[in-house]
Amino acid sequence: MSFELPEPWRSEIRPRRGTSALPVDPDPAARKVVDEILAKVPGFPEAVVASEYTDPALRAPAAAWLTGDPRATPAGAALIATAAAAADWPEAARHPWFAEVWLAEHGIRFAAEAATELLGLHLVAENDRELRRAVRHDGTETAGVRRRRSDEHRWSHYFHTPEINTLLRVRLSLATAPAGTYAETVKALADYRSLGAYQRCATSVLAPTETAWVAEDCAAAIADGDTCRLALLRLAAGTAEQAGALAEAYPRAWRGGYATLIDGVGPDAAVAPLFRFFDRLAPKDADERRPLLALIALLPVEDAVRGLIDRATERHVRPALIEAARRFPALALPLLAEAPERSGVTTILRALVLADPARARELAGPSRAGDYTVSDRAAARIRSVLAGAERPVATPAELPDLLTSPPWRAPKTATGPLALLPPKLPRLPDWIDPDLLPPVRLRSGTVLPAEVSRDLAMVFALGRPGTPYPGVEVVRELLEPADLAGFTRALFQAWISDGAASGQSWILEALALTGDDETVRVLTPYIMIWPGESAHARATAGVRVLAGIGTELALRHLNTIAERSRFATIKTAATYRLAEVAEALGLGTGQLADRLVPDLGLAGDGSLTLEYGPRRFTVGFDEQMRPYVLDAVGRRLTSLPRPGARDDAALAPAAHARFTALKKDARAVAVEQIGRLERAMVAGRRWSLPDFHRYLVDHPLLRHLSRRLLWSHHVPGSPGAPGCFRVAEDGSPADVDDETVELAETGLIGLVHPIELDAETLARWSGLFADYEILQPFPQLARETGTLTAEEAASRELTRFRGRPVPTGAVLGLERRGWRRESAGDNGVQSAVGVSYADAAFSLDLDPGIVAGMVEINPEQTLGRVLLQAPAGTTLGDLTPVTVSELLRDLIRLTS
Repeated sequence: MSFELPEPWRSEIRPRRGTSALPVDPDPAARKVVDEILAKVPGFPEAVVASEYTDPALRAPAAAWLTGDPRATPAGAALIATAAAAADWPEAARHPWFAEVWLAEHGIRFAAEAATELLGLHLVAENDRELRRAVRHDGTETAGVRRRRSDEHRWSHYFHTPEINTLLRVRLSLATAPAGTYAETVKALADYRSLGAYQRCATSVLAPTETAWVAEDCAAAIADGDTCRLALLRLAAGTAEQAGALAEAYPRAWRGGYATLIDGVGPDAAVAPLFRFFDRLAPKDADERRPLLALIALLPVEDAVRGLIDRATERHVRPALIEAARRFPALALPLLAEAPERSGVTTILRALVLADPARARELAGPSRAGDYTVSDRAAARIRSVLAGAERPVATPAELPDLLTSPPWRAPKTATGPLALLPPKLPRLPDWIDPDLLPPVRLRSGTVLPAEVSRDLAMVFALGRPGTPYPGVEVVRELLEPADLAGFTRALFQAWISDGAASGQSWILEALALTGDDETVRVLTPYIMIWPGESAHARATAGVRVLAGIGTELALRHLNTIAERSRFATIKTAATYRLAEVAEALGLGTGQLADRLVPDLGLAGDGSLTLEYGPRRFTVGFDEQMRPYVLDAVGRRLTSLPRPGARDDAALAPAAHARFTALKKDARAVAVEQIGRLERAMVAGRRWSLPDFHRYLVDHPLLRHLSRRLLWSHHVPGSPGAPGCFRVAEDGSPADVDDETVELAETGLIGLVHPIELDAETLARWSGLFADYEILQPFPQLARETGTLTAEEAASRELTRFRGRPVPTGAVLGLERRGWRRESAGDNGVQSAVGVSYADAAFSLDLDPGIVAGMVEINPEQTLGRVLLQAPAGTTLGDLTPVTVSELLRDLIRLTS
């Protein structure tokens, strides 16, 4: 496919032989700037030339260049440029001044040879170490320059260094030079390939037409794992294989160079590497993500559009997808129609269909005409959009004054609650595009005119957290709830894609006022990741939205956040909101959590039957709540068979998809529920007998866990220790002798902690579970336990672990057990971790501490004291045996 990048991308390409010429005349001010750089630190360049650390073979050529000797060599010019970069790195990196001087005063060949030498040189000082800060302002620092050995890798976290900018500036002139000059220069560069890996890399970048050089250097850089050469050679790659191999070996993105890659290998071959670079960029790197996405959106390649669709819900991607769809509608329309409906592209598909209904009808019609064909499902989706567009549009008479003549556009004499506007009206962002927002039906069935979409958004923008604008109630009564939820969801997704500016956080409030279960599914993943992006306030607001939506699914997701979030602020916020809901319902938070456990559509006995037509399979669950499959005769299969030719064409695929979804859902529920029951054991939680049966023993999913644990039976006011029982296969309670146990209606049921059992009882129960081959979902009977010494019991501090060295990674692993790092102090150091139990909290001192955001800086910690945080007078001996045992278990595992 013939393809040429438009401006301004064209000017970013370092052109190859045969491409159109760009302005390449040397800058006439270059000599003056170079002289000023060399004068920044008086005597420094001369000292570098004379230094004992400078390669002797480079001293004379450098001295000659410094004095203006016309016999100066490229090597000498490169040495002085290296010293100058140390003298004034910002100016040397801002523009390749030395390249301009070489080109103006010595010509292209000299400049190319000097740029090649430059990439292979570096400043050194005592012990032959590479300098990071080479120059003192008084010029007394002793430093030299030598050629870099092939096994020495350059520091490469920054691409636009003076050496690399110089190389690319010379490449620009060389690529547009006359054929004779180009050939002469390439011949001269061949001699430099024997100097080292960096000089070889420079020759390939300067002359990518030498395909044998490029192939050799790409293979060598990949084998060496040298990130600087891997990045530079992207500018020389000429084949899809080279581009892909370089990107796979080093997928870190660089700002710039992308247009050159496309120019070298073509748009088809460049797509995969470009997305590989994009996927390595952090969501907050807007300055790097947006230009790269904008470039991808220019490529008339199916994989480019498909890649944008696959990432449509990621930040900054949506505008690029919209641009690609508008630029290449014939390419984008079938791909958008085939995309999953939750991918965030539905509104873009609708806009594309309505922009050219004739093309859409042709694509989705019976003959499926056009360059692309779509599946039956995609065709039906397009026809649905077309049908929706045919719905009658509401007349002005059907609309309230709020939308036909909004108060914010009316004279100040409008009156009533709707006229109470803030002194400064919010500014709606440009990305609220009526063409890209879903249709909203009135409850009467007609569709809201597209031109009032921005006014509908303004209704929500005028509110404040907890105090919506009165017009919200007007539109909620007027519009279909599901459509209104879809409208605010589209606003949310567009806001996220644009970078989630804090000035438009009213969109979260709109979700709380209109959201449904689909809103919950879209929002929750963002709440989980926002704290990791330093967006704690936004995540807390998201928690408030879930509580505001208030459906069973919303509360279930809220509970998941409270149970599983690794961020203390969001965990606390979710727990607080759940407590509010539980209090309003007259429940404890644990009781509310019981009611939110999903049953995943299982039968009352905890099984699921999957129909393939002639074949039938039964799904069961193991001790970790992982689903397994039994065939018709009860044989356990490794997995559910794929549908075959003899199976029912409708039932079998649906059953297979159902099992795939069940595995995913069960995995998530299992992690949460197993952890919840383990924490319930540690906290000493009790269930009433009716709740125990309803939410555990008889629950379609949790019944599988309840039968693998040991339970205790507490009768209030009854003397003696509580009895123990297990849940037998028929659901009845059984003692250690396998006799049925009568449970009192007023009794309370709890999970047994092994520290509460004497040695004989523990051994008998352990033996019974082993005889029945009952595997427990978490360590219960086999759980490690610990006790205090008499001296420790009388103290508030635990010192037996003081002075123990442990890896920082092991300390971080405590977070999976409920420990949390304290707030960062000076220099961002977190010098303690803490944990809370039902009756006490503890803090563990660390030395030197964990550096927030850079945990690898201190790879080892020395443990300090473990301090009890409880009212004055409380000692360790006052705590429950379970609390003490759990604390000791964590610390013993940490130090073992």
